[in-house]
Amino acid sequence: MFSWGRKRGRQTQARLRAASTLDPRARSMGKARRTPAVKNPPAPAMILTRGLLKRALGMASFMAFSGTLLLGGYLALVRSEIFRVSEAEVTGATYVSRLEVLRAAGIGTDTSLLTLSVAKAAQQVCELPWVSAATVTRVPPHGVHITIRERRPAWLAVAEGDLFYLDSTMHPFAPARPDLEADLPVVSGLAKSDLAKPDEETQEMLESAQRLQAGLPPELAKNLGGVSEMHVDRVWGLSVVFNNLPATVRMGSGGFEQRWERLAKVIEDLKARGEFMRATLIDLDSDRRVVVRLGRESA
Repeated sequence: MFSWGRKRGRQTQARLRAASTLDPRARSMGKARRTPAVKNPPAPAMILTRGLLKRALGMASFMAFSGTLLLGGYLALVRSEIFRVSEAEVTGATYVSRLEVLRAAGIGTDTSLLTLSVAKAAQQVCELPWVSAATVTRVPPHGVHITIRERRPAWLAVAEGDLFYLDSTMHPFAPARPDLEADLPVVSGLAKSDLAKPDEETQEMLESAQRLQAGLPPELAKNLGGVSEMHVDRVWGLSVVFNNLPATVRMGSGGFEQRWERLAKVIEDLKARGEFMRATLIDLDSDRRVVVRLGRESA
């Protein structure tokens, strides 16, 4: 029994010695055949994210390249002669010249239709004193059409010896021009500061003057030859001078419709008495009475 165990031990020791003498290359091949353990493999979501990132970077590069090409082409068109403004038409201009309108719009021979801002050009044209509205339209390939609406002078305002134009709403908009002859009624009694920046009281008087003019009966205006002058006074209100009436008519500050009716009756009475040409003042400011001042009879 013990001899069998000794025999088995000798055989085991022999195998160990034989194994230690194996070719190192074989041992290395055995090690190489072993599959190395993979630590922390990439998750599927990370792989997907990397792919999307690569695609996004590629798309961004393509778009940047395309944008550069488009920008270069646009700049080439802007600098070319194809879209340069060579024809400019201005309609609706009577008091302002075509050159004034084009200068205000910023349009010249070096202007390109591609860079022209029609909204900005129209706004700049409206800054001209005589222009109340303007539209600018492109007419490809090299034309521009500007349509303006001008303010119409309805009154002349005398302020500290100078004349200014007022529109139908009694709004001052431009100094009077010596080259523009116009038979317009005159507004007096105002200072330049009243026209440049009217205070609340001045604005109210100008609005009253507008209502007074608008409410003048056509038949009465025809008989009296129309309004020649309207005087504005902070104390006495409004006074009117007519072309065919020697007297100044003091209208006050309100109730104009009834006072026009009273003026018509006073004029009829003066004509009936033969004193129409002698009247120097007709005061209608009071609602209770009418004051008529007569001048001396001519010799």
